Amino acid sequence: VEVVDTVAPVDHPGPTLVFRIVPEESEARFLIDEVLAGKATTVVGTTSAVSGEIVGDFVSPQSVAVGPIQVDMSELRTDNSFRNRAIHDAILQTGVEANRMAVFQLTGIEGLPTEVSFGDPYALTLSGDLTIHGVTQPVVFDAVVTAVSESRLEGSASLSLPYSDFDIHILRLSPQVASVGDVVTLEIDLDRKSTRLNSSH
Repeated sequence: VEVVDTVAPVDHPGPTLVFRIVPEESEARFLIDEVLAGKATTVVGTTSAVSGEIVGDFVSPQSVAVGPIQVDMSELRTDNSFRNRAIHDAILQTGVEANRMAVFQLTGIEGLPTEVSFGDPYALTLSGDLTIHGVTQPVVFDAVVTAVSESRLEGSASLSLPYSDFDIHILRLSPQVASVGDVVTLEIDLDRKSTRLNSSH
């Protein structure tokens, strides 16, 4: 995540920075267990189509504001083209515009430090509303965030939940698929290539 803008400070001495997620250096993933052709495996779907902004400063880190984090699920890909078609056409139905984007709207953060030391990771709990497949549910992500410098943040977050909470149903679309797990793990990585949160100057 890299700085893209700097806002003149109002009530505190530090500059307010606007950080923007760099899609090329970020990755959103889902992981789900599957038994395919008699073999247990973990299916991983990935996309770098991630966007969002973080506004804050290093003088008052507890005043940070996080805009909606969005993932374009129509860009999700696994290692199997048949599975990809099933995900987009039958499971997530990403051809329907209302289902295309997954959106996380933060409502609270626990674990923010009172001051930031560059290079130190901070374990955070991110509460918010997650919308997938047109359904919104309250969720909690476990996250680790590191301020690498005044112009760069790195971080990752994850949670596991039943995908049926979002009115998602996985049918056996192939006789080779014996079973699919009931729980999906969602992950977002903002430092895959030293991913940077953009901040503006």
